[in-house]
Amino acid sequence: MRKHIRFFAVIVLASLLGSINIGCIVHSYYGINGFVLDSKTGKPIQGAAVVVVNYAHYSSLGGASYGPDDAIEIFTGSDGKFILSKKLFWGLGPNHAYYQMYVFEPNYEFVRFSDETGANGIFRTDGSPILSIASTKHGKAYEFRLSHLETENQKKESVNNVFINEFAPITKKFPNFMNMVNAERHKYGISDVHIWEN
Repeated sequence: MRKHIRFFAVIVLASLLGSINIGCIVHSYYGINGFVLDSKTGKPIQGAAVVVVNYAHYSSLGGASYGPDDAIEIFTGSDGKFILSKKLFWGLGPNHAYYQMYVFEPNYEFVRFSDETGANGIFRTDGSPILSIASTKHGKAYEFRLSHLETENQKKESVNNVFINEFAPITKKFPNFMNMVNAERHKYGISDVHIWEN
């Protein structure tokens, strides 16, 4: 009888530890997908770079704080679509707080915006157009309509105003995006995007 009780206790304890492990160590967030289109023609933009940076909520004795937790990059296909619908940002860490997205394609305007899950809801950090945002069973779905830049002055001004609000360890997770942006900046004699060192 005692053996059965011990065996049952071990099974229950193992199950509890397994649940605690999964809950505390491995976490995942939502999927993100959508389209990047030309605002004038409505045609898809192939090869546009899309970056998502997850910010997490940290609790400490000094109070709550927020910081970048992970990042991922992807490029749109021939239909202008990007899909980040798999479980993202697996790993150690606290709960998701909000995320920032960056969208860049040479000769088009640059998009940067944040999605906060708090009282402010979804907002844009600049005037970039987001046609629609919807929740689906696969996560958030976006449709970006980017304005094509016609003159060299417009292109230079746009790429000169690219601002990446992230620390160096995070930007290293989207090197192709950074290379694309900096290559355009070099065409106009502009130095690399400033990256914060921490």
